[in-house]
Amino acid sequence: MAGFTVTDPAAPEREVDPGVAEITERFKGDVAGYTPVQTGTLRAGWTVQRSGDAHYQVSNGVRYARYVEYGTSKMAPRAMLGRALAGAR
Repeated sequence: MAGFTVTDPAAPEREVDPGVAEITERFKGDVAGYTPVQTGTLRAGWTVQRSGDAHYQVSNGVRYARYVEYGTSKMAPRAMLGRALAGAR
């Protein structure tokens, strides 16, 4: 049986990376679509950060994003990320 040597262990992740980036951008668009709009700041705040090969994170730096997502005692949750995740399954 012939053996083989792995010369570039990062090659599989590099090959997968473009597809993961595309899926992540599409997910970000879905989340933005579920985001309520008053001023547009929250909807425009969604970003994708790459944190290594084929690892991406969708986040929002707007300080009140968590309150809109999860709600408060005076406001029902809007679950932008939750609904986008449910739709992605």
